[in-house]
Amino acid sequence: MDLLLFDLDGTLVDSRKDIANAVNAVLRRRGYEEIEFDFIVGSIGQGVTHLLRRCLEHLRIPAEELKAVKAAFMEEYRENLVVETTMYPGVPETLEGLSDCRKAIITNKPHALAVSLLEQLGLAEHFALVLGGDSVRHKKPAPDALIQAMQHFTADQRSTMMIGDSIYDLEAARAAGVRSVAALYGFQKETLLRSEGADYYIHNFPALAGIIGVAA
Repeated sequence: MDLLLFDLDGTLVDSRKDIANAVNAVLRRRGYEEIEFDFIVGSIGQGVTHLLRRCLEHLRIPAEELKAVKAAFMEEYRENLVVETTMYPGVPETLEGLSDCRKAIITNKPHALAVSLLEQLGLAEHFALVLGGDSVRHKKPAPDALIQAMQHFTADQRSTMMIGDSIYDLEAARAAGVRSVAALYGFQKETLLRSEGADYYIHNFPALAGIIGVAA
């Protein structure tokens, strides 16, 4: 493989607690009930707006509140981005071992937050390109960011692979015509990922090295 495209949350890092804590902090501050952890995690994957819209609908809060809640969430989460967020086991070592491959981040997280998170965890040096949900016109599952990354690196579909933990990653890979790796240890259930279908599956991040060797 020449180009590896990585999702961020649920693939490289476990950020569930910080995201959920930021959501509930904003809801409490605005006088609303907190939302259960599993519901918030199940709503992650399609960007901040989708996450917060789902949460407001869950509490039957008027949609007109979305803009204010989103602004408050962005401030809260930015200030508490890496409180309980950690890398999955073996991430830095595995990325270092894949130094011959070019790498990019393809996430629906806002670009600035993605860059800040990578820098705070010491992972930024591994990626020559970071594309967030606001870097392209259409987020995953649309293939826009994947196509933009391939154009940036002048890479073809046969030598490009998408690694992610959600069906949105797998759908985007399929739409872009590249191979996919489903991270079964991430945020979404294994049964859902297997029903969507991927070219390869891994139960831990270090297993990616073996996949790259077979797929090359």
